[in-house]
Amino acid sequence: MGCYASTATDPAFTWAVIACRPFQRFVDAGVAMSLVHQYRLRATQGRSSHRLLGRTTWPTNRCSVASDQPGIPRNELISRRPLPSDSDTRAWAWNCGWLLGLVVALGIPCGMQAQHDSDPESVYRRAQEAMRIRDYESAAAAWNSLIALMPGMPEARSNLGLAYHLQKKYELAIEQFQAALRQNPRLLAAKVFLGIDLYLTSRPVRAIGELEGARDLDPGNPLARKWLAMSYVQTGRYTHAIRELKDCRRLDPGDREVVFHLGRVFRMLSTEAFLAVRSAGLESPWYFLLRGQKFTRQGDSRNALAELRHAARIAPDMPGIHHEIASVLDTEGRSREALSAYARELENSPYHLYSAVGLVRTLRILGLDHEADAAQKRAVSLHRGAAEAASALGAASPSVAAAVRLEPRDAERIRDSLPSFEMASDRSWQRSALDAILAGQPNRVSALAANGEAAGDSGAAHYWQARAYLAMGQADEALDRLMRLHDQQPSNAEIAFYLQETAERLALETLELFASLEPGSYRTHQLRAEYYAAAEDVDRAIDEYALALSLAPGATQLHLAIGTLHFGRREYEKALVSFQAELRNDPYSVAALAIMGEVHLALGDAIRAEDALNRAIQINPASGEAHKSLGRVLFRRRDYRGSIEHLQLALRHGMTDDEDLHYHLGRAQRMVGNLEEAATNLEIVRRLKAARQAIARQRLESSINVSPEASRGEDSR
Repeated sequence: MGCYASTATDPAFTWAVIACRPFQRFVDAGVAMSLVHQYRLRATQGRSSHRLLGRTTWPTNRCSVASDQPGIPRNELISRRPLPSDSDTRAWAWNCGWLLGLVVALGIPCGMQAQHDSDPESVYRRAQEAMRIRDYESAAAAWNSLIALMPGMPEARSNLGLAYHLQKKYELAIEQFQAALRQNPRLLAAKVFLGIDLYLTSRPVRAIGELEGARDLDPGNPLARKWLAMSYVQTGRYTHAIRELKDCRRLDPGDREVVFHLGRVFRMLSTEAFLAVRSAGLESPWYFLLRGQKFTRQGDSRNALAELRHAARIAPDMPGIHHEIASVLDTEGRSREALSAYARELENSPYHLYSAVGLVRTLRILGLDHEADAAQKRAVSLHRGAAEAASALGAASPSVAAAVRLEPRDAERIRDSLPSFEMASDRSWQRSALDAILAGQPNRVSALAANGEAAGDSGAAHYWQARAYLAMGQADEALDRLMRLHDQQPSNAEIAFYLQETAERLALETLELFASLEPGSYRTHQLRAEYYAAAEDVDRAIDEYALALSLAPGATQLHLAIGTLHFGRREYEKALVSFQAELRNDPYSVAALAIMGEVHLALGDAIRAEDALNRAIQINPASGEAHKSLGRVLFRRRDYRGSIEHLQLALRHGMTDDEDLHYHLGRAQRMVGNLEEAATNLEIVRRLKAARQAIARQRLESSINVSPEASRGEDSR
């Protein structure tokens, strides 16, 4: 912190003492030190450069911090500003000594012996010692004394803020960090910890501004970038958060906390991409394909087929969709239906290697060895030179002993339905890239994408390179390109589909990595719980959260997650207990207060609901959920104008597609006589409701199409 150094390390102090030596019995060392400091402030104004450094001592402007705050290393130090040159210091120190001698010669009182509490150096050392032994209350008192003696020292205010931060007195800390930055806007440590405390008090937007500024001052600072990433997460900017966390990992590969946060953000990005796919509308097949794959992973073949066939009806020529259907049918032992689906896929995509493998294998299961040999020969000719294709096709060649018995008419019908494997002559480079991926040769895509980029089609080049990396199992390389494309085209369902797949894969890989690094950590159980919650396995999620809490009872966000799961099940009393426990661990949890308001409202206690929601809004005025819930509470209490105000604020903060919000806003406006606005909101409700019902109706129709009767009908055709 910009205080005082020992005579062995600070040339300014050394030369001041030498200059004052003739008058040593008259001049208090603290006065000389004060003069040194005033010079250094002038000499270094506008030239200060600060870094957070990992040291264990705090000479002049450093402090050894033994932090109990999660995410803050045990020794995070505020660095010293650079000293002026030795020649400047010597010249000024001699002048200082001459002036002091003149003061003494003239008999002007200069304080023969300063009191201990008025000696800045001793006050500084007392503050330093209190910080060392973690007596942060005494340290704060000492820093306050130093500020009273030397109000122009921003580093003293920064260290006072740090003492408050370590006592979890975040509002007082924020006040001191802001005061320090008003005096020196480039004080890095104050900027970093101001951002951290704004994050901890649920003000992520303001935290981002400070932490981005800290990152710009020192791009190599992992602490600033880690908390910046966490602030991005709170505002839903997951792609930004991932980039910061990946940079943190490069800067500090051993930081396991970064691995934990990466796992969480991958999961959140997967959910965001899923919602982006869903929002594409009923005309897009990607949402139904995504749901079909989800049901397939869960072993729910009936619902998987319903969703996949719905996607195939929307886009019958969509590459890969019939292969997905055939794979599910294969697992169900429905060979003839699977054969038809494989054949249909090969008509659309003749290079689809695994459809060719499936076709050959299924033909052999059905006892059609001659047709299987012909299909295999045609496939080998298309995949000539591809070792993986030859191996996969070779594995399908042995005849299956227990073949399905076919009637001659059925065998003939199957032969007639087999694809001809004819290739189009006018394929674009993008179609060639797709064929390369389907043929199991994604390494060929790079050259094709380079041609596309040279032709000015860089967006498509990034997309196909991402698809190729994904096919090669290099999800991390695919993610960077897909995130850029998603940022540019957030409504593109196809990009969002592959982004969801990539993020999901990385979330699982990161969970496995973190579990191997910290097998007994509460955070391992937390990551597993979040995985189960995303898979809608609520009981196992709650069990994992409970295990995490048994290991870390004071951890934040665990009670919040359990309470949210109970709230989703309408177990309001259990939810309330969890939210109260969360607020004991984190009094600034806006999410806990907002959902607690909903719980009180569901239990019929509007007064407590209003109190909780007002507290949430006081902490974070930009919480759309809190404004919406408070609007509903005020409507129930017949404060219609107050209800309108908060519901409109919720709309302003991003909740434009919330059917329930528009419904209550329309009702409140009608109660105060705003009939035109009421009609507009109720029309929005009707439109959102119609879209929701159409999705439900189409899903019902899809499930009817895979009923046993329908299946038997398909077999008989």
